[in-house]
Amino acid sequence: MRNHPTSRWREMRFGLAVCAVMTFFSAQALGTESVRAELIRLQRQYGLTFAWSEEGASRFSLESQAVVQAISFKTNTVVRLKDSLQAFRPNRFSLGEYPEVLGIGMCWSHERSRLAATIITRPTGRVILGILDLNSRQTRAVAINVAQKMYVTSQCWSLDDEKLVYSIDGAVWLYSIENDRADEIAKGTDPTWSPDGKWIGFRDGDSYYAMHADGDARKELFRNRWGKAISGLYWSPDSRIVAYVRQLGFLQGGALDAEANQLRARRLEDGSDDSLCPDNVDWYANYQWITSSELMSHPSN
Repeated sequence: MRNHPTSRWREMRFGLAVCAVMTFFSAQALGTESVRAELIRLQRQYGLTFAWSEEGASRFSLESQAVVQAISFKTNTVVRLKDSLQAFRPNRFSLGEYPEVLGIGMCWSHERSRLAATIITRPTGRVILGILDLNSRQTRAVAINVAQKMYVTSQCWSLDDEKLVYSIDGAVWLYSIENDRADEIAKGTDPTWSPDGKWIGFRDGDSYYAMHADGDARKELFRNRWGKAISGLYWSPDSRIVAYVRQLGFLQGGALDAEANQLRARRLEDGSDDSLCPDNVDWYANYQWITSSELMSHPSN
């Protein structure tokens, strides 16, 4: 069933209000508290968290079996949320109803009617990076004859949902829906679009960069100097803090017989950086910054 427009606009207004309040208090706190202390405070006040859904792990699972996991910033632990699945996809969508969607690298437009994802076209079986329109149930090809892997992150859409960024073969591409055209804009991988619409972040090796959609104002944000950077940057709602995943070997704190993936957060203004949890995480999970009332009253807070 389609979400009512009034309900959707109410959610968007609430999100914008939370973002404005967060920006105000974050500006006051800058320089006086670490990024972890700031995240603890924002979680206690507004329920802000960094989360991911494991729905894609079982294509034909019932909706009630989908699991949302989130970070308790105060305890640096992973907790399960009961009522946050709608933050990851519309209520009217399930993978079982769309077998062509592989569940790899899924990115929803802001108004939740279009999904960018790796898709198998029927009846040819050809794999594409495509855009599925839930209203028309039609699929538009962005890149054809690709491998079955991830090409978009969960933050791929422009603010007006008319463009998206993706990476193929070590390059960042910008696709325009209006022009049905893709242009290479940088060398790199794992592009993400900041929620304020101003920046496209991407990774080149262990360095993270940001630039405008037209390619101007490119700048290095920071370089990961411990372990190996393996994910994109996931921007907080106010575009000030980013989360990312780095891989650690044994000598860097990983396991004796395998690398460990560490989830971290970094405040861009001053470089305050901290681990979000000790758990080994997947670099390819559909990460999202969300607000959850469950965490405001969670025992860990």
